[in-house]
Amino acid sequence: MDFAYIIFVALLVLPICAGQEDDVTPFEVMIRPPLEEDYLDLGESKTYTCGASATSDQVTLKWFINDQEITATSGRVRVEALGNSRYMLRIGSGEDNDGGVYRCEGTLAGQTDSKTINVVVIKPLEIHSDQEQFDILGGEGEVECEVSGKPAPTVTWKFENNTKIEAGEKYTIALNKLIIKDLSLEDTKKYLCDIIVIDTGETKDFYIDFTVVKLPTIALPPTIHPDNPKVGDEVKITCQATGVPPPTYQFKKGDVMVADEMVNNGVLTINPLKTTDQATYTCIATNKGGFAESSNTLDVKVPPTIEDMEETYDAVSGQELTITCTAKGDPEPSVIWKKDGPQSASTDGIVNKGPTYEKVGSNQNDMEEKTVAQHMTFKPVTYQDAGTYICTAFSLVGSANKTVKLTVQYKPNFDTDFKEREFFGWRGHKANLTCQANANPVATIEWYMPDAENPDDYSKAVRIPNEAPYTINMLQKWDGSFLSSRSLHVDIGDETSHYKDFLCEATNVQGTTWQVVTLKEAKPPGSPVISMGNVLTSSITVNIEPPAENNGQPVTEYTYLYYPDGDAAQTNNGQTARTGDKTKLELTGLTSNTPYVVKVKAKNNVGEGEEATVTIPTLKVSKPFRLTIKSPQMSENADSYLLEWEQPDDGGSPIKHFSISYRQVKVKGTDEPGTWKIDGDIDLDPKLKVVPNPSALSTRLDDLDANAFYEIRLWATNEEGDSELTQVLIKTSAGVGPVGDHSGRLAVNLAALLAPLAMACLLAL
Repeated sequence: MDFAYIIFVALLVLPICAGQEDDVTPFEVMIRPPLEEDYLDLGESKTYTCGASATSDQVTLKWFINDQEITATSGRVRVEALGNSRYMLRIGSGEDNDGGVYRCEGTLAGQTDSKTINVVVIKPLEIHSDQEQFDILGGEGEVECEVSGKPAPTVTWKFENNTKIEAGEKYTIALNKLIIKDLSLEDTKKYLCDIIVIDTGETKDFYIDFTVVKLPTIALPPTIHPDNPKVGDEVKITCQATGVPPPTYQFKKGDVMVADEMVNNGVLTINPLKTTDQATYTCIATNKGGFAESSNTLDVKVPPTIEDMEETYDAVSGQELTITCTAKGDPEPSVIWKKDGPQSASTDGIVNKGPTYEKVGSNQNDMEEKTVAQHMTFKPVTYQDAGTYICTAFSLVGSANKTVKLTVQYKPNFDTDFKEREFFGWRGHKANLTCQANANPVATIEWYMPDAENPDDYSKAVRIPNEAPYTINMLQKWDGSFLSSRSLHVDIGDETSHYKDFLCEATNVQGTTWQVVTLKEAKPPGSPVISMGNVLTSSITVNIEPPAENNGQPVTEYTYLYYPDGDAAQTNNGQTARTGDKTKLELTGLTSNTPYVVKVKAKNNVGEGEEATVTIPTLKVSKPFRLTIKSPQMSENADSYLLEWEQPDDGGSPIKHFSISYRQVKVKGTDEPGTWKIDGDIDLDPKLKVVPNPSALSTRLDDLDANAFYEIRLWATNEEGDSELTQVLIKTSAGVGPVGDHSGRLAVNLAALLAPLAMACLLAL
């Protein structure tokens, strides 16, 4: 049995029992549950039961909502009679309009009573705004906190630290909104929407992350690297945008979006680059406030290529020939022809001007490959044009080469490196006359003598037989060359008739060419040119230069003699085989303050020539003689070198001091000192040491580097001046440390520093 019903009956019965003695029983109605006000959540179902204090079939009960009787006995809101003077109101699935004052009214025997209950419909508190909001920098921002519910909630705006935001110049508080004027980046923060339902006491803190957004901007168009991208390159298109929050990036190729995996933090990577990648690329930088776009055009460069052409061209001298080199590329390539190897200059007085060049054809569409050709035209072809030609097509993105070989058939000529046209002979000698020709096909060569009466009419020349006094060698050819040569040997006795002109005839299928060759008589050389060199008390240097005329044969040696002037009985004879442009005679062991006569003759293959004479007096007193170094070139020490020299000749004036300059140098050569040659400087400023002792024969050079080369120069000084320099290259030993370091010297210095300390320790013991 319903417990509420038992209570209800008891309450009805007790007054009756208690008041049986009274004749009139008061009539009363009650609503259960006994509330003056009740809350109904949306969607919630509730029942309210109205009962009378008297149980009688005469009791009439009614339910009203806002004074309007509820009569429905079915449906969502209905009334139901329960018997025993009870009348129930049922509200199913509460709605907004179910709220109001519900009244139960009862009547019995003229008595009327009523009770009310105020039903308040509760709509749950809902927040309809996003927790993350933003607005644009510099504008007016709105922070929204749109809430709903029944009873109606109220909103208070606060900062994150719970400090209330007051309306003023910066902030305006509107319905469900906080308006922030003149937005700056400092307005980015959390704002608290403090929500309270006063009727129910419900409260909720709603924190809003508000961001002030700086719209994306792109100051410069996207950059393309490398600057001139070519097919096959890895290309990066870089877009740099600013904005708050930092923007994200996308790219479009034309109107088509590029795949996201090709873009990383504003960089579009294309690898490898193809011609189909040529397009206008648009960078789109986006943040929550909006987006910005900027474009740049990727022009794909194509390295030059050269179309196929023949590898070999055959021509005949005198013909006209054009060879064309055609190239493609983007940008338009430059095309040039160049002959490989040295250029020919001239022959037979006719200058070879070489080919002419003409540029033809060009496609100027900037987005396409360009085609350009270069004609190389020979008007006409000469023998000098034969050779290898290189066509080069180049642009700022690359180059290409093609090589062609031009062969030219031409009649013989004598334009070769062998330029001899005059030859020399002498009595008892076999003269060798050689003729070298250049021709394609290779020329044959014959020897002739001009007709005595018609020397310029080569058709009347007489062929020289291969018999005494003439010998004609076999024709000589060189593989891979168009050269041929043939020699004529002439045995010269006492006859002078052989000294004359000869004719050399070179012939091939293209024609014949003649050359005059002259055989002249060679004679002994003229007198040499002699001059005085360095003069001291007991020595003289004589400089010899070749004769002005060698008479057809080079000087092979000089013969000389010398003696005190007026005393030929003391003649000294000698000779030297040195025949360079400058030859020196070193005459030693002479008497001081004495004039000497020096006579020199030049000699060649024919004989000895006229003599040249010079008289040179020795000095009474002179500068010291050049010193002779006797110390070895390999030093025994790593950090020093003992320089020793022989007893010097002081030239008749006492030596005042010795001077040494030395510097570290780079040297090339083997381990043998005789192969050493200076190959560069290490010390630019030589160190100088002066030895004041005039009797000294040695000195030590300290503070040298280990395993290093030094150039040393030594000289002596007296009242007359300085001796000639004596120069030597020396090398220090490797020592114990690495090459070139000072570890050995450091060890010695360290030992010197530690020695006193070690002695002090021993004394203490």
